[in-house]
This record gives sequence, C-alpha cells and structure tokens, in this order.
Amino acid sequence: IAAATMHENHSSAATDALDALVRSRALVLDEMARRRRTASVDRGSESNEIEGRLAVARVRMAHLFVAWSRDGGEESRKAYQFAERKVCELEDEAIALGGDGSPCSLTDDPATKPGGLADVRASLASGDALVSFSRYAIDDKACYAAFVTRRDRVQLVTLGSEAAMDSASRAWLGRISQDPRRKLLPDPGFERTSRELGMKVRQRLWNPLAKSLEGAERVMIVPDGMLSFIPFAALPDGKDGYLVESAPTLHYLSAERDLIRGRASASHGGLLALGGANFDARPKEPERVSEPVANASSAGQEDLPDGSIALRS
Repeated sequence: IAAATMHENHSSAATDALDALVRSRALVLDEMARRRRTASVDRGSESNEIEGRLAVARVRMAHLFVAWSRDGGEESRKAYQFAERKVCELEDEAIALGGDGSPCSLTDDPATKPGGLADVRASLASGDALVSFSRYAIDDKACYAAFVTRRDRVQLVTLGSEAAMDSASRAWLGRISQDPRRKLLPDPGFERTSRELGMKVRQRLWNPLAKSLEGAERVMIVPDGMLSFIPFAALPDGKDGYLVESAPTLHYLSAERDLIRGRASASHGGLLALGGANFDARPKEPERVSEPVANASSAGQEDLPDGSIALRS
C-alpha cells in the first residue's frame, strides 16, 4: 500500500495493492473461523486432550510475551519464541484431528475460497461503490488510506496520519456517546460541540472521498483500526443535517469478500406453504405426512387442527 501511495494516479499499482488487501483480509477471517471451528467441535478424548494443552500453552505464551516486553532481555525473547513454536505445533495437531480426517479450514471448500478483487468488482452493480479503509506505514509513520472501487475503476485516496485521525475520532465518539439526558442541567451547546468534533472527523475521513463517490447510490464500507467504531451515517452534513440524510445508502462489511455472490445451494425439491395461522391457538403435535405429494396440482390444501392452511407439493 505504501508503494501504491507514491503512484496515486497509477491505477495498476492501486489495483494490485487492493487485490492483496482483499485476499489477506479473507485469509485472516478464514483462519479465525478455522480456529473457532477447531475449538468448538468435540472430536474425542485425544482431541480434547490436545485442546487442553493448547489452552495452557497459549496462556504461557501470553505471560512470556508480557515478561519479554517488560525487560527486553535475550532470555525472555528466546523463552517467548519457544512457547510460540509450541503453540503452533499444538494448533497443527488439533487441526490434523479434523473429525472425519478432512482439514478443518473453511478455505478447503471451493465455495468459500478467498476471492480476489476481480470477483469483488464483478459483484458490484453500476451504482455501487466499495470503500476499503486500511492502515499502512511509510517512513515509520502510521497512516490511513482508502481504496474506492467502482465497476470500472479503482482509486486510492490517502487520508493522512493514523494518530491524527484516531485522536479526532476518539474525541467525537467520546462526545456523542454521552447521554445529554443524564445531566442535571440542559446543555444547549451539546449538539453544537458534537457537530464541531464530528466535522473534524468528516474533513479527514469522508470529504476526501467525495469526488470518487460521485454518482454512487450505495456505498459499502470496510473499516480498519479505529475506523471500525465510526458511525459514518452520524457524521455532520451542512449546517444542521447528518450524512444519513444526504449520502447514498451505507452498508458495513467485515471484508470485501462479503460482496462475492456465493453459489446457490442445491434445491431438494418440494414446497411447503403455510397461511392463515391462528397465533392464539394452543400448540399441538403437527401431523406427519408419510409420503410426499408428487406435484402441486395433486396436493390441494389441507386444514390443520389449529386452523391454519397447509399447501403441500
């Protein structure tokens, strides 16, 4: 990303950087899901024993990391790295015991493999815009950038220092998270101060994107870092309005891959339609249908004991 910011007008550099970002975010989410799945599935005593050892090893690794960060000693560093390797080994053992022998990673399912930028852009409609925020470092300085993706182009917009953005965001969030009703005396300047702080965030975060978002009817936002806490729709707009009143429809995504349309699940046939339900009736044991009806024309309708109507096909 840092290299791409040096060529903001070079679309291929921005496209390559965003493609790498899209794939890395998907991989991180898959890895988190894999670990969650590994921890939540009971695969027998051997797996449970490894999970117990893994929990202990993770706690030990965390303690050693704290010790190393405090004294910075060589021995502490070696101890932490040894504990880290042990955790990785136990995680690999836990993953290898994947129930029926299949890997636990969600990425092994072709339907959930991480998609790239090309797949994401193909899922955008003509009036859609995708805004991917990301932190990056350049010359040891942490910064924010935003990739604005439309069906026909990708634009990279730099947003300046991470410290300045986060400072302005915390000040605004701290203000708007207060409940003015809890004050003993009304504060007539509460909204005015909130809007002033919010405008500082808007000037850093939203205004630089305005030109790239022209004509968009729907904006999908993938935040990063402190920006994950920003309620974009609550940003001030004009003299007394808010972004929700004037901006395109805003949606929040965990990752760009959320836009990729998955394969429709195969239908097993048949249709059950219910109507005219009597919500005041006492629950009764539902009637079981022993044989499926071949088609809708032969199914007709059936009055159920609670007064509802069932159509079976």
